[in-house]
Amino acid sequence: MISSGVLRRSVRLLRFSIRACERLLVAALPVVFALACFGCAGWNVPPDAKQMKNPVALNTVTLDSARSLYRSDCAKCHGISGDGKKPPDSMYSYRTKPTNFTNAKLVDAMSDGEIFWKITNGRKPMPSFKIRLTDEQRWELVDLIRVFAHPPSAPARK
Repeated sequence: MISSGVLRRSVRLLRFSIRACERLLVAALPVVFALACFGCAGWNVPPDAKQMKNPVALNTVTLDSARSLYRSDCAKCHGISGDGKKPPDSMYSYRTKPTNFTNAKLVDAMSDGEIFWKITNGRKPMPSFKIRLTDEQRWELVDLIRVFAHPPSAPARK
């Protein structure tokens, strides 16, 4: 038989453990919610990278070049139109949902330097394009991502 003192101590310890788990759960829920809601959460972009300005002019030549790069390197995960929906013929499947570049609020929240840094360095499952693409090509993609967020046919923002 278990003595009543041992039983009381065990019940107190169990109650303490349950309360500790409840506190941990309550503290972790906002973090989990934020990560689930924001596809770009968790990128540790250095402050100096965020300050970088795009040196590539936005014009039809650079956008055509970026579209070609995007189709070959980005569309298989981020979708043909940048909406984050992989094409039906894509073999890629990840737990992390690719960023939806047509979400203007999300894209506008990032500086050009931040987008450039993310393309350059990647983060699993997204690869780094530092070696695969030149600086100019990556800056061209930054311009294209901005166009996805604000297509020319879209009404002007107020």
